[in-house]
Amino acid sequence: MSSPRWIVDGQSRVFLEQVFASDQFPSRHLRTQLADKLSVTARQVQVWFQNRRQKAKKIRVGCVRKRQPRVPVDAQLGWDLGTDSSPDIDVEHILGPDAAAQAFYSTS
Repeated sequence: MSSPRWIVDGQSRVFLEQVFASDQFPSRHLRTQLADKLSVTARQVQVWFQNRRQKAKKIRVGCVRKRQPRVPVDAQLGWDLGTDSSPDIDVEHILGPDAAAQAFYSTS
């Protein structure tokens, strides 16, 4: 059975951030000591460090930004798939005339 969700209070967060600043990969022994001090399991401390490393990586890489809305592929290509007709695709333009002819004759 898993432990209840750990809500890290402000004081504990400051303490963990200080430890993280000096050691991003604490040993098992240190994680156990931290867990005892914070009255949680060593696994919860381990997961906190894993999550904090991911946060640091995102900040370092610059991925912490507002996500752009996804544009469906059909809209990118100018297709209106809301109608019953399929979009006109110029296979020769995409594949070249030889490949288009080969595709046509191999399916007939």
